[in-house]
Amino acid sequence: MKTITLALLTSDIRVLSGLKDSQFLTDAEILRLINASIYAFTGRLLAMPGADYFEKKGTAIAVTSATDTYDLPADCFELKYATYTTGGVIVKLKQYSIGDFSIDATGVTWELYRAPGFRLIGNSIKLIPAPTSSFSLYPYYIPYLPGCFSSTHTAITALSTSTDYLDEKWGFGDWIKLDVAALIMDLQEEDSKALRERQNIRWAEIEKSITTRAQYTPKRLPEPKRATMGMIGNEYSRRW
Repeated sequence: MKTITLALLTSDIRVLSGLKDSQFLTDAEILRLINASIYAFTGRLLAMPGADYFEKKGTAIAVTSATDTYDLPADCFELKYATYTTGGVIVKLKQYSIGDFSIDATGVTWELYRAPGFRLIGNSIKLIPAPTSSFSLYPYYIPYLPGCFSSTHTAITALSTSTDYLDEKWGFGDWIKLDVAALIMDLQEEDSKALRERQNIRWAEIEKSITTRAQYTPKRLPEPKRATMGMIGNEYSRRW
């Protein structure tokens, strides 16, 4: 796996931008620009056709009876859906918003015929209704930046130490290097046009690679045209 560490990323940015004086921008200041670029890149990635290719299955969340709210994985950028298994059937939870409920003097209520579901509250998932038994819940989500890791190969949301690294399989590091270097040139009141042009070319290459790969990589088996309905406690759920 081709990777680039934060130390090398910072060094390359200094070279690309012609920035040799550490008094103008320190490595710590460049790091903040790098992480800002990572967040910007992730936003573009999620808006791109085929971004679901990066969807990952999180580790099981241990759900216990009467407890309805649980933390999502630390690197979760966008939760796509969540599942659990009951009676050998995989149940895909429906996502609700506050507009799906009636609120009265007793608080939030829901209609009993609705399927089991969840609401997102910050970086937590709230199960609806509250569970009456224990089970394992699996979140499926898009991480902050696919391929952003600590030196111990743990997925992280931002680079921090010199040995943290980016997986260069898709060329993410190139885009980020060019983005930050161009910004530094702008700060130095120098012409960044050439770097921006290279950045746009790199993005077009990344977009083409990912959308093409996504078209030929099925994420999961398609749902049957006629889903059967199964009773889960007092709730209905789809079998798929």
